[in-house]
Amino acid sequence: MEEEACDAWFQARGLVAHQLDSFNRFCGAGAHSLALLFGSPAHFTDIKGEVRMAAMPPCRDPVPALATIRIRNLVLHKPADATTGRPLFPREARLRGITYSARLCADVELQVDAVAGEQRNPVVNRVFPAVHIGDIPIMVNSLLCNGHDADAFDCGGYFIVKGVDKVVLAQELVWPQALRVLCPKTGSDNWRVELEQVKVDLERGDGVLLLSAPGLDTIPLVIVLAALGVSTDRQLLEVMVHDTQDVELTELVRPSIVHAREQMQEFVNSSGVHGGGRDVTSVAVELVGSRIKPVTPLAGPAQEKLVSLLCNTSSSRPADKALLMGYMVRCLCLCVVGRSTADDIHSLKNKRVDLAGDCMFKQMRHLSARFRKTTLKRVLKHVEAGGLDCLTDNLIVDKSVITNGLRAAFSTGIWSLNRNASHYGRICPVETPDDHLAKTMAVFATVSAPRSHDNVLEQLSHCQMQSSQGPLVGWDNVFVNGEWVGATDKPGTLLQAMRNLRRNKLIHPETELARAPSRAEIRIFTDGGRLLRPLLVVDKQRVLLSTREHRRELRARPAHERFDYMLDTGLVELLGAQEESNAVIAVTRREAESSSSFTHVEMHPASLLGVSASAIPFLNHNQSARVTHQAQKHGKQAIGFYMCDILSRMDTSVRQLYYPQQPLVCTRLAQLLARPELANGVNCVVAVACYGGYNQEDSLILNQSSLDRGLFRSTHFRVHRATLDYSSSDIRFCRPETEVARSNTDGIDKLDSDGLPFIGAEMKAADVVIGKAGRRPASKLVDHSSKLRKLEQGWVDQVVCSGGDEEGERHVRVRLREARCPQVGDKFSSMHGQKGVVGMKLRQEELLFTQQGIVPDVVINPHAFASRQTLAQMLESVRLHHLSEDKMKWRGASGPVHPLTHQPVKDRKREGGTKFGEMERDCLISHGASATVKERLFFVSDRSLVPVCTNCHRLAILNCKQHPRCLFCNPQQRIATLDMPHACKLLSMELRSMGVDMRFRVSQH
Repeated sequence: MEEEACDAWFQARGLVAHQLDSFNRFCGAGAHSLALLFGSPAHFTDIKGEVRMAAMPPCRDPVPALATIRIRNLVLHKPADATTGRPLFPREARLRGITYSARLCADVELQVDAVAGEQRNPVVNRVFPAVHIGDIPIMVNSLLCNGHDADAFDCGGYFIVKGVDKVVLAQELVWPQALRVLCPKTGSDNWRVELEQVKVDLERGDGVLLLSAPGLDTIPLVIVLAALGVSTDRQLLEVMVHDTQDVELTELVRPSIVHAREQMQEFVNSSGVHGGGRDVTSVAVELVGSRIKPVTPLAGPAQEKLVSLLCNTSSSRPADKALLMGYMVRCLCLCVVGRSTADDIHSLKNKRVDLAGDCMFKQMRHLSARFRKTTLKRVLKHVEAGGLDCLTDNLIVDKSVITNGLRAAFSTGIWSLNRNASHYGRICPVETPDDHLAKTMAVFATVSAPRSHDNVLEQLSHCQMQSSQGPLVGWDNVFVNGEWVGATDKPGTLLQAMRNLRRNKLIHPETELARAPSRAEIRIFTDGGRLLRPLLVVDKQRVLLSTREHRRELRARPAHERFDYMLDTGLVELLGAQEESNAVIAVTRREAESSSSFTHVEMHPASLLGVSASAIPFLNHNQSARVTHQAQKHGKQAIGFYMCDILSRMDTSVRQLYYPQQPLVCTRLAQLLARPELANGVNCVVAVACYGGYNQEDSLILNQSSLDRGLFRSTHFRVHRATLDYSSSDIRFCRPETEVARSNTDGIDKLDSDGLPFIGAEMKAADVVIGKAGRRPASKLVDHSSKLRKLEQGWVDQVVCSGGDEEGERHVRVRLREARCPQVGDKFSSMHGQKGVVGMKLRQEELLFTQQGIVPDVVINPHAFASRQTLAQMLESVRLHHLSEDKMKWRGASGPVHPLTHQPVKDRKREGGTKFGEMERDCLISHGASATVKERLFFVSDRSLVPVCTNCHRLAILNCKQHPRCLFCNPQQRIATLDMPHACKLLSMELRSMGVDMRFRVSQH
C-alpha cells in the first residue's frame, strides 16, 4: 500500500514539480505573472519643467510634457534562435554557450501631452505593435520549453544561462501577515506582538502598551484606539480583553488606559485649549496627528492617515482596524499570563517559500519599472528634439534592461539551522547544515501555489460562521490568510465541514485548515509558498487507501493520474505546518490501526529524508555523524554516471566512472529517483583485516590486478572556454606565430591555423589550448592565448565553435579527456560514510585469499568499524573525486615567493608551498627532528643573507655596485654576513621606522 502511494506521488509530482508550476504561473496569467506586472500604466512627468518642446507646432513656446506608456497584449514566445528563428533546444544552448531564453513581445502604446496649466494638448499618440522588449530565460521542461533532446532522466527545473546550468534556490521568507507574539529576549523584559510592520510592545516596568508603525512615532496603543473611535473604558476592555469579567487580563491592560488618559490630558493642557466640548476621540486624533510624519494637525486627514498606516486589510473602516489592534493586544496578554505560548520565529508556520517563478516575478517588478522609465525618457528626449517622424521602436525601446537584468540575477545569485518540529517531513534533518542558512527539502515536500480565497469565504458562510462586528466571548475567530473574516461558536463542526469539502474537492486540496485552541482561532490559508507534504488519511483505525475497492481502482488508472485520484477521493491530504499541529500522525500502518486517536499516517517512514539521505541503505543502523557525512559530502562527491548525454555536454569539470554498477541493496526511494540507472559506485569484494598495518586508521589496500582490469577507473573531462567579441575587439582566434611578442613560443605545435587544437592531440602543462592574438595601436601583435595550468594534461576530446548571436560574440570550447586510474592518496567511501585513503596497492598474488580462492579488491582495517559504528557497512564502495593527481603539490627551492616577506606563496595554481604551521612544528619537535624543522622553516622558506656592521652591530646596506656599506660607521669598516630569516630583517626595519633600533652581535672574525 505504501509503495503504491509513493509511486503515485513520484509519477504525478516528481522532485521539481513545484518549481515547474511556479515558473508556469510566472509565464501565464494571474497572480505573480508577467501579465500582472505590465498591466497597469506608468507615468513619467518632468516636475521641474526642464523638458521643453520648442520645435513642436502649434506650441511655439516651451511647455512641460507628460508622457504615458501602456503595454498591452504581452506574448512570451518559445525559445528560438536569434538569427534564423528556428526552435532552440537546451542541448544547443549549452554547446553554443548562449542563454536558453525566449523573446518577450508586446504592443507599446505611447502618449505625450503638452501641459499648459490645466489643459493637455496631445502631441504624440502612437502604438508600436509586437515590440521586442526583452528576453526571458526559460526553465527546462516547463510548458514553454521546446522539449528534451538528449537525456530521458533529466527532470528539468533549471535554467541555462550563457551555456551553464543555473538553479534558482528557493528563498525562505517570514510571512508578513502572520500574527506573532514574541517572548522577551535575553536582557529585555518587553513582550511584543507583530502583524506586518505594526508592533505592539508591553513595557514590563510600568505595564504600558506602546504601538510603533512605519511613518508613526511610538505612541500609546490606547490613544490609537481612541482615535479610531474606541473612547470609553468599557469599549476599550471589550476590544482588548473581550471578556470584561476576566480580572487577570483587565488588570494587565489597566495601566495602559490610565497612562493614555494622562497623556491626552497633558496634550490638552499644552495645546492651550481647555474644556469646551472636546470629546476623547477628537483629542486622540489630534494627538495622533502630531505623531504622524509629516505632522498633520487636522482631525479628518489624520484619522485617514492612521488607518492607512496600520495593517493592510481589505476593510478600511476605523472600527475594523480597532478590532484588529485589540485582538493583537489580547493575544499578547494571553501569552503574558501563561494561557498561551509565544510563537517560534523559526517555525515553518510563520514562513513562506519563494520559488523560481516568485523570485523572477520580484526581479521583473523592478526591471519593468526601470524599463518604463527608460522608455519614457527616450520618448521625451526625441520629442524635445523634434524627431517625431523618425520615432521608431528601436530608438525608444531598450530591451537590454530586462535581458541583462535577469542575466545578472542568474549569474550573481543576488535576488532583490535550528531544528523545529514543523520541519519534520518538509526539511531533511540529515542533509540540512547546522547553520540553518541553506535548507534541503524532503523528497515528499512540495510548495503551495497562490489560490483565490473567494470560494473559501463562500463555503464558510454556509458552515456556521458569522461575520461579527465585534468580539464575542467564547467564540473562535476565523482568519483567512491572516485577515479576520468572522467568528463561530462551533469550531470543531466548522473545521470538519471544511475538511469534508476539501476531500470532496469543493475547495482546493492545497487549502490549509488549522485551529489554535489557546488563542481561540481558526486559521485558513490559500496563499502560496507554504511547505506541504502528503499524508494518508486514517478514519476509525483504518487507512482509507488500504481498502480493496480503492486499491483496485487505483491500479486501474494510469500512473500519472493515480495521485490526483487519491486527492480527489480524500485518500491523501496535503497538510501544512499549521494544520499538522492539530493532527495525530502514525509512522506505520500497524501503528495507525492500533489506536483510534490517529488521524493520518506517513506515506513512507523515510519520507522525512532528502534526496541524498534517502539513497543510503539501512541508515537507521549507522551513527548519525556517518549518515550526515554521507548525505552532505561523500554522496555528492561520488564518481559515477550522472547524465546520459555526457558526451554531448560541455560542463566545466566532469568525472565519469568506466564501469558503474547497480548496488546490491537499494532503498525504495532510490529506485523511484532512478538511481539504479544512474549508478555511482562499484560492487567489489572487501576484506576486513589488518594485513601488515598499511591500512591503519582510514587507509585502504587495493588490488592492483583488479585495477588493471578496470576497477574504479574513470575519465576526467575538463572544458576550457574562450569568448571574443568581434564587433568591439581586435583579438582573433589564430595560431600564434614566432613573430608574436611571446615570452615562450613552445606548445603551439598542436594548434591548427584557426588557433584550435586537433582532435586527439596530447596536451601537456603550459601548452596553448586556445590560440588568440590581437594588435596594439602600434600594429604590433600581442599574444592572448590560453594555456594549460601546471600539472594539467590530457587529450583533446572535442572542440565546439559557436557564434552568430545578437551580441556579436564567438564562443569556443575545448574539452580535454584524461584517464584516471586509482593512485595512492585517492579517497574512497562506502554508502555509509566509511571513507578511506589508498595507502598501498598490491598484486593479486600478494594479497590474502579464502579457501575458495576469492581474493579481495579492497582491504579495510577492522578498527574503522569500532570508531565510526557503521553497522550497516555493505560490500560496496564508492570512489570519490578526491584524487591524488588533483591534489599533487610540489615546489622547488627557487619557487615564487611573496614580494614583502620572501616566504613561499600559497595556492597550488601559483606553484605555492604547503602549509607548515605550529601543529606541524610541534609534531616534529616531539620526534626530535630539529634539523627538519630548521629546513622547513628556514632553508626552504625565507633564508636571507644580511650584511651587518661589526663595529656598531647595525644592518648595513648595499650601494649601487652591490657592495655592503654601513651608514653609521667608516665606510672601510669590516662588514660581516649574517644568515637569518627574512622575517627577522623585516621586523628590524619596521622597528627602525618607529624609532627602535636593533643590534646584531656578530663576531669580529
